[in-house]
Amino acid sequence: MEQQKSLVPTQAEVRAISVDSPRDVLARASEMARALVEVVSKARGLEVLISGRRYLRVEAWMTIAAFHGTSVVVESVERQEDAYVARASVVSRDGRVVSRAEASCSRDEPAWKDKPDYMLRSMAQTRAAAKALRVAYAYVPVLAGYEATPAEELQEAEHTDRPRPHKPTPAGGQATTLKSSALNRFSAALKEHDWPDDRAKLVWQVLWPDVQRWRDLTPHQQEVVSQAADLLIRLIQKHGVDPARELLRELLPPSDLLTGDIVRDAVSSLLRDDAARPI
Repeated sequence: MEQQKSLVPTQAEVRAISVDSPRDVLARASEMARALVEVVSKARGLEVLISGRRYLRVEAWMTIAAFHGTSVVVESVERQEDAYVARASVVSRDGRVVSRAEASCSRDEPAWKDKPDYMLRSMAQTRAAAKALRVAYAYVPVLAGYEATPAEELQEAEHTDRPRPHKPTPAGGQATTLKSSALNRFSAALKEHDWPDDRAKLVWQVLWPDVQRWRDLTPHQQEVVSQAADLLIRLIQKHGVDPARELLRELLPPSDLLTGDIVRDAVSSLLRDDAARPI
């Protein structure tokens, strides 16, 4: 019987250790994240919306691998009762294994119960490839504002929200449901803190100083503001707009890579520091 290959990389496989400084590593990762956003925005079908969260398909993850000079290889596919199990690895141009993973596709999953064998076999390979890529490069989509899990790893990806076709914006209306929902949440945060409407722009100008109107924010920026509005308002009330902006500048990645979670974590850290500081 052929001995099963270990899924744990050997010492030789992980021998290459970066000697770049953390600042250099972040700069390179930020560059890749910006390039990823550009690719996904121009190509169709690389992004899936699932329960309001943005996930990337395996083709987008393969683009990330290309940024690193690597590719993904399916090593094996086996049938196990009503499932297929595949193993894949991410390899460099010189053959070094960067990561390995295995994944399955089973008839126990409602979406795959009645599908032909070849489709299950194919999906098992796709999932294994996506998982191996995630193990190696999850930090890039996170910096770009996407979820760290490939769409193919989610069972519900086959029967939940699909990317919606673009529709022209009605005159005076919102471009998407996301915009409208974000505005509602942002307005609720303003109301909760008795924040006057004529000073609403100060909340997002802590992050994007040159944007004068809500409608000039991108849908992603609107989502970031709506998620972090409560904490941003508290930070502005505590320090003022310009000092708050300076404090955040030291903690945040480039502005086009911000996510709601990143901003909330940074502001929470500053507010905790304020609370811990002796009077």
